[in-house]
Amino acid sequence: MIKNHRLLVTMLAGSFLVIFTFIVYLDQVKQYPNPLFQLIDGNQVSLRDFHGKPVVILFWASTCHICLAELPGLNKFYKEFTNDKFELIAVSMPYDPPNRVVDTVDIMNITFPVAIDIESQVINAFGDVSATPTTVIISPRGRIITRTVGEININDIRNQIMDIISHNNPATT
Repeated sequence: MIKNHRLLVTMLAGSFLVIFTFIVYLDQVKQYPNPLFQLIDGNQVSLRDFHGKPVVILFWASTCHICLAELPGLNKFYKEFTNDKFELIAVSMPYDPPNRVVDTVDIMNITFPVAIDIESQVINAFGDVSATPTTVIISPRGRIITRTVGEININDIRNQIMDIISHNNPATT
């Protein structure tokens, strides 16, 4: 009886180890592509540049009234965190003329990075974004936590980012 019990415990422990290893492997496989963001200031960044902190990505257009209404609130939120605890990147839609994007950013005095995605590389990396605004929150480990199509509640985003920053929430890392 004791031999059978030890064998059972050994088999269960082995099974647990295999399942745990598989889960860790799947977690790494679920990482999203690492697209290159071509910023309007001429620089390029990737999600790996922000590894270890949450990232908010806003897909927007200069012709999207909801997007334009959200930009000042996002800009204010971004300015609150001068300590680099999170990143915010606005990605303009491929159909949006770059000169209009730059003009909009200048007129609205946007301080967070803005990328132009002429060849749809970033949009395709996030599952073919087709509606604006689309807001994606990326965990510090590079996983998509939330994806919102349409109007956002900036306070909800602020709370979610603050939760990740202040508690280093394992469920969202």
